[in-house]
Amino acid sequence: MLKKLSFKLIFITLILSYFPKIVVGQSPQINNLEQSQQSNKYREGISESDLLDAAIYSNLGVVRQSKEQLGQALADFNRAIELNPKLAEAYINRGLVQARLEQWQQAFEDFDRAIALKPEYSKSYIYRGYIYALQNEFNLALADLEQAIELDRQNSHAYHVQSGIYILKQDWAKALESINQAIKIESDDPQNYIVRGLLYSDRFNKPNQAKADFNQAISLDPDSSYANLVRGIFYTQQEDWELALKDLNRAVRLDSANPQVYFSRGNVYALQQQWDKAEEDYELAARLNPDHPLVEARLEELEQQELIDNNARKLSDLQRSYEYNTRGFTHALKQEYDQALADLNRAIALNQEDAAIYYNRANIYLEQSQHQLALEDYNRAIELEPQFSAKTYFNRAGIYNIRNQWDKAIADYNQALKLDSNYALTYYHRGIIRLKQKQWLKAVADLEQTIELQPDNVQAYFNSGFGYMKLRQWSDAKNMYDQGLALAPDDGKAYFNRAIVLANLGDLAQSNADLLKAQSIFQVTGDQTNYQLVKKYLMRQKPQWIERSIK
Repeated sequence: MLKKLSFKLIFITLILSYFPKIVVGQSPQINNLEQSQQSNKYREGISESDLLDAAIYSNLGVVRQSKEQLGQALADFNRAIELNPKLAEAYINRGLVQARLEQWQQAFEDFDRAIALKPEYSKSYIYRGYIYALQNEFNLALADLEQAIELDRQNSHAYHVQSGIYILKQDWAKALESINQAIKIESDDPQNYIVRGLLYSDRFNKPNQAKADFNQAISLDPDSSYANLVRGIFYTQQEDWELALKDLNRAVRLDSANPQVYFSRGNVYALQQQWDKAEEDYELAARLNPDHPLVEARLEELEQQELIDNNARKLSDLQRSYEYNTRGFTHALKQEYDQALADLNRAIALNQEDAAIYYNRANIYLEQSQHQLALEDYNRAIELEPQFSAKTYFNRAGIYNIRNQWDKAIADYNQALKLDSNYALTYYHRGIIRLKQKQWLKAVADLEQTIELQPDNVQAYFNSGFGYMKLRQWSDAKNMYDQGLALAPDDGKAYFNRAIVLANLGDLAQSNADLLKAQSIFQVTGDQTNYQLVKKYLMRQKPQWIERSIK
């Protein structure tokens, strides 16, 4: 069972999982602002202001990329390119983000553009070569790396990535040759020694050379979780449990969010038959990365040995879906919508029967004004759980309202109120639709219910006043405008409409005063249309306008 475990698969999984971090985790390209202002090479009519702003946006994107704010970084790079389509660094940085998001075609296009703008820049070929390798286009990948090396033969990073491509291709001899060259150029990079140590250990059966490389990596970077992890796995291969656990415990302390460190430590515990500790570490690994390629197999081995029961297997799809939903909701709160949607999509893939996931995704689509997608998700949430929440019906009614599908919106507002009779905004929006439908009595009833639940809702007073005007109930209309203006004394339209009400009540002096107040507000706010309208009525000798109002 576990004693016969081959560590070859662990080696492949480990090095390939780290390979993207080596490539896209390198320092992005920072723009020199002074050079951006002074350079005339690519300006072609671009103003100095736009050149500077483009460089600033590109650098801001780099900062956000370093903070894992990929959606915001992408927006910054888009803006930089819009301002300066010749800014190669912005294309490179955007390509790196696209690669992180696994949007491979867009990444290819960005690196192609960067190469067209700056064919002498080696890193563009490195990044494009990496993406080719992930698409199993090894010849194209290696051609790009050869071009990068031709441009800069002292670029150790190019040899490092070339080694990684050969590993993907399973050409171990050339992988070793490339990483040796990287070490020759840059002998103080611990990552180079880690790769060579893994090759020595798992492909060339040279444990002494492997141990020396791992020791060198840790001496160069003692706080590297990755270096401690790979040496811990090496000691596990050598069945030196004490040294293995020492390194893996340190790796856990340095990076407690990495599922691989728990998985590897779980292997050590399992090989020592410390089943409870092994089970705990495997479950931690599964929780941090449900798609880990080996966790499920290891849990099944433990189950076959009857040392854990069925409930101790990896987290079920329902549990994993819940975790993705929770993480997606957290991203949404931070307005990290790309990450949120990615998590919610995975949650739905694991569990297509949870109304809450569709509801959360619909809210993001609604925030992004993708109304059709939002509507489909709200429909699905309601189909799964009709009593899920009043907010679901309220939000769907809002989409129907935007589309002028008022009967459907009213039906949804009615359903929302059945679930929550104190939902003030539901009464308000239903009241507004009823004003549009000229159902004055029903509209006023809804708006007054809104006021009862939300006494500070200014627009509810004003719209209720408008409804009473249409009913020619002038005293009630005046009461509503009085209360609304007490809360919002700078609303010109409300003064104008109250002037109409006062005229109909026979109080022409106060009506005239309200008109003057409305005119003053429209003048200050620059609302010339309504300013001229009020001015015209002030010039009339008789109140022939008394039934006209401003909506």
